[in-house]
Amino acid sequence: MKEKAKLVSSYQVFCSFIERDEDTGKVDVSKVFSTACYDYWVKTRKTEPKKPHESFRRCLTAHTRGSDGRKPFDEDAEAKILEVLRQKKRWPCFEKHDVSIGVQGFKALGYHETQRKNDCNEVQSCRDQPEELKKTKRASKAKHKVKSQKSDLKVDMEIDTLYPSAPFQKRAKLNSFTKEDLLNDLFSTVKTTDL
Repeated sequence: MKEKAKLVSSYQVFCSFIERDEDTGKVDVSKVFSTACYDYWVKTRKTEPKKPHESFRRCLTAHTRGSDGRKPFDEDAEAKILEVLRQKKRWPCFEKHDVSIGVQGFKALGYHETQRKNDCNEVQSCRDQPEELKKTKRASKAKHKVKSQKSDLKVDMEIDTLYPSAPFQKRAKLNSFTKEDLLNDLFSTVKTTDL
């Protein structure tokens, strides 16, 4: 049976592998991506994950984004972790494993990046944003799609005003009839000999 370590939160595991230089205050997060950190994280889980590699990735990225109710990393540690996550190469802790985690890079924003972006959007004059916060291809495509839908809607509205739809034409025709017109139409088909 596998020996279990004391239950420790994921955040505590990751923070125990983040080192700070006391003199300069610089952060070193390279050990978070080490095999030792991965192994320790797996040992401290209450039940062993069915897909430990994927669970480790999901947990680390969730802490980086501050999502799923996870406690986010400090801002300087987050920035360094994001540098490693955004590289399009396999994470060092998975070099000896048959997984491709990290190969596609990490495109999402970190917790503190999102906060800065939201603050900039509220102020509406934040020109000195970091490059990561500028529009992604996906965002620009979505914006273009919305613009084209708006222009299509304007064209549709113009066409509808020029050529009313069939139900609208029928309704307008019915509303324009008077009682006399209806009686004339009704009795125009009746022959006088029928009376």
